[in-house]
This record gives sequence, structure tokens and C-alpha cells, in this order.
Amino acid sequence: MPEVDRREFLKIVGIGAGAAAATACSDPVEKVIPYLNQPEEIIPGIPTFYASTCGECPAACSIQVKTREGRPIKVDGNPEDPIANGSLCVRGQAGLYRTYDPTRFKSPMRRNGDALEAISWDEGLKLLAEKIGEAKGGVHFLGGQQTGTLDKLIDQFMSGIGSPNRVRFELFAHEALRTANEAVFGTSKVPSYELGDADVIVSFGADFLETWLNPLQNQVGYAKSRAEGHGYSVYVGPRLGLTGGNADLWLAPKPGTEIFIALGLAHEVAKMKGESAVAGYDATTVAKLTGVDAGKILKVAVRIANAHAPVALPPGNELQGTNATAFTAAVQMLNNVSGAIGKTVDFSATHQVGSLNRFRDLKQLAGQIRGGEVGVLLVHGVNPVYAVPALDFGSALTQDGLFTVSFSSANDETTAFADLILPDHTPFESWGDAEPIAGVRRLQQPTVRPLYDTRALGDVLLETGKAVGAAGLPAGSFKDVLKSNWSGGFNQALAKGGTVNQAARAGASAQDINMDFQPAQIGGEGDLALIVYPSVRFYDGRSARIPMLQELPDVVSKSMWTSVAELHPKTAVAKGLDTGDIVRVKTEAGFIEVPVMLNQTLREDIVAIEAGQGHQPVDPDAPDPDFWQQRATIGVNALSLLPWRLDSKSGGLAWLSTKAELEPTGQHKQLALAQYGFDQQGRGFAQATAGAAAGHAAHGGHADAPKEHSAYGDPLHLVTKEFDPADDSHPESPYRWGMTIDLDACTGCNACVTACNVENNIPSVGENNARVGREMQWVRIERYIEEEHGVLEVRHSPMLCQHCGAAPCENVCPVLATYHNGEGLNVMVPNRCIGTRYCSNNCSYKVRRFNHFPYDALLREHEGLMLNPDVTVRGKGVMEKCTFCIQRISGAKDQARAEGREVRDGEVVSACQQACPSNAITFGNLKDPKSRVSAKYRGERAYVALDHLYTRPAVGYLKKIKRS
Repeated sequence: MPEVDRREFLKIVGIGAGAAAATACSDPVEKVIPYLNQPEEIIPGIPTFYASTCGECPAACSIQVKTREGRPIKVDGNPEDPIANGSLCVRGQAGLYRTYDPTRFKSPMRRNGDALEAISWDEGLKLLAEKIGEAKGGVHFLGGQQTGTLDKLIDQFMSGIGSPNRVRFELFAHEALRTANEAVFGTSKVPSYELGDADVIVSFGADFLETWLNPLQNQVGYAKSRAEGHGYSVYVGPRLGLTGGNADLWLAPKPGTEIFIALGLAHEVAKMKGESAVAGYDATTVAKLTGVDAGKILKVAVRIANAHAPVALPPGNELQGTNATAFTAAVQMLNNVSGAIGKTVDFSATHQVGSLNRFRDLKQLAGQIRGGEVGVLLVHGVNPVYAVPALDFGSALTQDGLFTVSFSSANDETTAFADLILPDHTPFESWGDAEPIAGVRRLQQPTVRPLYDTRALGDVLLETGKAVGAAGLPAGSFKDVLKSNWSGGFNQALAKGGTVNQAARAGASAQDINMDFQPAQIGGEGDLALIVYPSVRFYDGRSARIPMLQELPDVVSKSMWTSVAELHPKTAVAKGLDTGDIVRVKTEAGFIEVPVMLNQTLREDIVAIEAGQGHQPVDPDAPDPDFWQQRATIGVNALSLLPWRLDSKSGGLAWLSTKAELEPTGQHKQLALAQYGFDQQGRGFAQATAGAAAGHAAHGGHADAPKEHSAYGDPLHLVTKEFDPADDSHPESPYRWGMTIDLDACTGCNACVTACNVENNIPSVGENNARVGREMQWVRIERYIEEEHGVLEVRHSPMLCQHCGAAPCENVCPVLATYHNGEGLNVMVPNRCIGTRYCSNNCSYKVRRFNHFPYDALLREHEGLMLNPDVTVRGKGVMEKCTFCIQRISGAKDQARAEGREVRDGEVVSACQQACPSNAITFGNLKDPKSRVSAKYRGERAYVALDHLYTRPAVGYLKKIKRS
């Protein structure tokens, strides 16, 4: 055989490889820039922003969607929206995952025995039309809250087929508030509560920072009312959640007697104003009925009577019992005597919840199904099998002769009973609109082409209506119908995300009422009152399938990926229980088994469990290893403990209605916790001052500032030094990037944590990894509890990389993977890191994260499309931490350089700052003495964490203000 030289060999190999590639490759070739004819609005590498509407809850907030190359990667609040001012809650930001969820239905499905089989849309629509034709008047539509064009179209469709049977069901339907308003003011409208103008806020269990009405609007208003030490808030309820933990005074009556606090305040405020109201409920009498000190009741009454704009918020879900209507009426009477009606209680900007059905209406529908009166049930946007376990709606769906059609985009407890599934688009793939508040209209537009073979509900109804000969339906597609409903102003509204045209504030005249004010009836044999509270992360459970929210620490317990039963430490000791012990919680309705979590910010005679968990497995066939717990049921459904007990006047569910009994099982579970202790131990992470002007000048007065006693010794001996953070960048650099966090504004809502997760491609690692401290979040909200003279105070302190001028992490890295750059940033270079973790060991603030696994390699279909291309995805074996959103800094510098100038103050907005509804975070250039961040960093309330270590942090904290 002749010898082949190197050149001939490479030529032969090249020809062979090319031939093999040409003949064997069946997959289409992927191009770096997948545009043959590039869309005008898309420039590769440059983001495009669209105004749209959030679909995670009925509040329908205005959002701004950031897209790259035709895929949405980040959701923020719409900066042009006057209500939320560009901020967004945790659910709104994480809701983007729904579009990229690999467990979504890929096409229409039809039940074949116990299994579902994929079918075409032609087959699905033909089957739907046939079943509707056979059912005639027996078609019912069960859906959630709709307020826009789709709502009108559903009514037109149902009327057109001669079956106007529609139930609008929401777990949080505000039935008692609507009924009480009708009794007190003669209208069932639900007013807006203008917290931004209030100087005294009294919340009767209304979790207005979590789920009540429009929590984002509430938080923006709450921050405005408390700016610079103004405002005063009181929380009445048995447990301090996110809302209660931010109050200045906590009143904790015996469960069920909270109504008397409202009556007592109304009586005393009227008396102080020279009027009379609800005779017989003076402070002394109310103190005997509730167990609350009469002096505290009078103190609150004086506050309200002397306030310029007070407001009282009616009971939230966790306090709504069998007396919910009377309780709400008592609160509205307090608003009336205090002068809040028409001032902070606005009956012009009403919340559009009046069309929602009552709980008893859902029970009636279940009865009709069991009675054979329903032939076809159309289900959209609701999950009653999960939400109302006591009703056993699932058994009704197995009724012979019933044909159930679900329009859900993913499987859930109710869809599991469906005979036909016609999957809807997600909100990021579809057109729509909403009017959550009178005068506030929102537009929703698609920001990505449908990833799967789904179809908008509006188009399905239009096509099906034509097939069955429904009369009165509009012509064209759903988008055509939507545009016609905006009467010529569609394009202008689309650019801004909608319109806001609210009328002048209006009040309502109170009328004489005849109502029996009784405490809530709490049945059962247990010794603890059961509190089931709505979830800031999962709302009513609809957001529980999103891994990012499962790994987001609970705002109170700091637990992840599970449910917990919160008990007061004294109660736990009496029962021989500790954190992690699994107990059986039994009520009249049933029992669940759940681990215990100790919490000193609740009454000793209650057990509290979060609603929203305990769903069926998201994906029983998820691959292994399953970091995201898709194959498991996460937590327990606390709603299954509630008996079918209603408020008879409103027809709403009585949440506070049963006692619970705890039985130890002898089992124990190690919880996944982001924080294990809530005592600062004198280390001064979350500091407070007695007033806005109190405190000492930052960094020049640290040595003289009073310190609390530390468990590790008296810190007065610790030496602190003055420093100027502007000196910690290169002398020729015009920038020293820094941040301040106002603890008086921070509510601990976790919006900043979620924003950072999405912006910086931070992975979810699952319960098993989180349990051993491997969570990857760059920002954490530390929650501390201070007790003084028996009074508890909750403080929240966000902790992230401090970008120290003398960073302890930098001098121990053997490969210079972390270093101090010329602009004062503590930079982390993942490609240089070899994973020694010396930097993490040496970090005083414990804010560095280590990649134990290649999390990006475990992403499934379409999940990778959510990643931000401007941020490197880190690999296994490297450290990572907060970068101050360096990609945003670089973008602003590029723009400024192109214009021949330096970056202006406010041009760089970090992801956490942008999301914060309270404006607690300020970011900017500490070398610019006129910048906002410089003024705050050097202000009278400013301090730095662990200042005695002399790490010279670029993050300054502003002390929380104590309001006497």
C-alpha cells in the first residue's frame, strides 16, 4: 500500500466528513442569526420592550416585557403606569416561566380511557361543537375573573348558544366586603383604599402587601405614606405575616373577637369627635371581650381621631369567619366616623369584582352537575378541585353524562378530570385586555410566538360559535374584536399598555343598619384555632408550579419547597415539639401531616399554615435527577382542613371557623431554610432609630454610635475607622458604584430577590440542595425580631455582596478570579475560578454561592430560552455572587461613550432597584457628590454592616424609623 502523507490524509478525512454531514444530517442547520428577512423592530443584540398586562392574578398590573431576538427574558413594571410606577411583585416577575414551562400541553388532548391522547385542532373543535349541540341548554362555563373583551365575548358565546349559565369563581372574591358595603352604604361596589394619602392605617387582617385587592398598588401607596418617617400603621390579627410585620403596633385579640376591636375604635373615635356610634363598645368593654389592653385601644383611637387621612382596612381572608359581613360592616362604620369615606376610601375607582359569584354558587353548580343538569362544562382559569376540597368537586366531574372541556395551558387537579383539553396561550403569547379598576384599562399583547400548538380561548369560542350557529357573535378574529372595543385608540393605548382615566374621588352615604355583631364561631374539638393564610408567593395556589417561587424563601419562616405549621415557641414546648417535627393537624374536615416551624410572631393559641401548596405532581415523568421536584407533591393543601362553613349573609367561605388538634407522628424532617435564627445577637445588621433625624453621620460617627449588647461580647471595644467609599476606585475613574437600602421602606417582599434571579440567570436547585445550604440566590432578605418591654418588632435587611473596598475575599483567591476593578466593583470571573471556595470562607457577609452541579445542563425544552443572553451562565465548580448588574452598567457606559459624556445619575438601574415597590433601593455613583446614592450613603440614618471589620462596603443601609 502506498504511503499516504499528512496532507493527503487530511484531504481524505475532510471529504469523508463533509459527505457524511451532507447525507446523514436530517436536522435543519441552525444559524447564529435566524433571520432571512430581519423584522424591523428586532436588532440582534439589542432588547425590544413591549407594554403588556400581567396575568398572574386578577389585579392585572401593567408590565413591560423585555425581549431579545423574539423571546421575552425579563418582566418589569411598566414605568409609564401611574399606579405601580415601574415596580412588580414576585409573582408577576416569575410568571414568565409559564410560557417556557416544558410540562405545558403541546396540543389538544382527548381522553381515551384513563389516558390522554393528542389530537388536532380540527378534531378538537369538531368534538366540542358536537357536544355543545347535543347538550343544548345544558352548557355551563366555569371561569375566573375576567373584566375585558374576553369577558364580554364569553357572555356573548353562552347567550348565543342559548345557555347563559356562567359561574365566575375566585377563591378571594371579597363576598363579605361587597355585602357589607351594600348594608352600610347601599352599594355593593368595592372601593379603592388610597394608602398613599393615609397617615394612619389600621388593617384588620387584610394582607394588603401580599394578596388583598391590588397588593402592588397597596405597597407603592404604603411606602409613599411612610416616607421620611411619616405615617403610622396598626395590624389587628393573631399572626404577623408580611403586612403585620411592617406595622408599628400589633393588636392580637382572641381569635374570632377581632370584630369588637373595630366596634370599640368606632365608638371611641366618634366619642372623641363629639358624636355617638355603636353604643356599648367602649374600650374597657372591648378589652374584656378580646383580651387586648384598653390603653392600646384608646391609643389607636386617639391616632385615628387626630389623623388627617386615616383608613381602616376590612378583614382579609384569614380573619373572615361566620361573622365576616358584620365584621366588615363594623370596619366600614369606623371608616365612616373617622372621615375616611371619600378621602382614603374612594368609591369612584372601584375594583371590578362585583360580577364574581359567591362560594355557595359553586356549591349549587356542583349540585347541578350531580343532578344531571349539566351536559357540557367549560372550564377556564380556575381549579375548584384543588381550591375547595370540602366541596369534593372532583367526584362531581366523574358524573355520567358530563363532558368536561378544559382550556388550561397545563395540567392541574381539575384538568385531570377533563374529557377534552383545548390549551390556551399563556399571557405572553396572546392578545387581551382587562379593567381591574374602574377607569383603568390594560392591554395585553403577545411578546413571543406560541411555542406549542395552542390557541387563544377567544378564537376558539368564535370558531366554535360559528360551527354551532350561535347568534350575535362578532365577526373576525379575537384580535379584531379586541381592537374594535378600543374604538380607534388601540395603537396609542398599546404603546403605553393601556389607559388610566380615573374620576375624582367619591364617597358614599352611610345608612342605618340593623346587624347582629357576634364573634366568629370557631367549631371543632382542638385546642388551637386554625389560621389558613393566603400566600405572597403562590396567591391561591395558581403560582405554585413555578420552581423559582418554590425556592423563594417564605417571608416569615424562610422555608422553601414545603409547607410548615407555625407554632409559638411556648406552645411547641408545651407539646414537646421543635422545628422539623412532623405533626398530624386534625380538624372537622380532615387531617394533614406537616412539619412544625417555630414562630414567636403569632399568638400562643393558634396554628398557622400557608395556603397554595399540596398540588398534584407537576410532571410525574420528570427526569432524574429532579432538582425541581416535578415528580413530587410539594407541601400540603391547607384548604383541605377548612370545613364547609359559610358566612350566611355573604355566602363566602368562613376561613376562620375551626379548631385544630395536633398529634406528633414521631417523624422529623430537615427543612430547607434560608435563615435559621431571627436574633441579630447584637451584631447590628438591621438597625433602628427613634426618629427621622436621629442617628449619627455615616462613617464619621460610627465610633460614637450607641451599640446594642452582643452575645459575643460588648462591641464598644471594637475599633471603627472613618472612610470615604469614593476612595475605593481608581483615582482617574469617574465612577465608584454603590447602593443604599432604606430599611424603613423595605417590607421584605422579596421582589428584589426575584428580579435578581431572573436578570442574572440564577438557577433553582431544588429542596434537597437547598436543605444543605446550596441555594444560589445572590440576594437574601434577612428577617430579625427585636423585643423590647414585651413588644415585638420585625426588621427586614436585604443582604448581598457589599462590593467592599477592602474585600476579604480578594486576597485569598489563588487565581485572581475575584478582584477589585477600577470602578470599585468586586468582580467575579467565572472562567478563571477553580472552585477553592476560599473566598466564600473569608466573606464576612456570606453572600457568595458555589455551583455544585451544572444546573444549566439540566434545563429542559424551552427553559433555556428564558435566560438573559447578557449574563454568562456559570458552570459547575465556580463561585458567583452579586455583580451590581454589571451588564446594565456596561450598557449605560456604552451609551454615554457614544454620546461623548459620562453616565448620568439614575441612568444605571439595577434589577433589584427597578423591581422594588417601596423604592427602598438606590443605586449610583458614589464619586458624584450630587447623586442620590451619595446623599443617602452619607445621610444621618446611614450605616454599614459590620463596620468594625473595616471592609469598606459600597452598600449603605438606612436605619428603620421607630414610630412611637
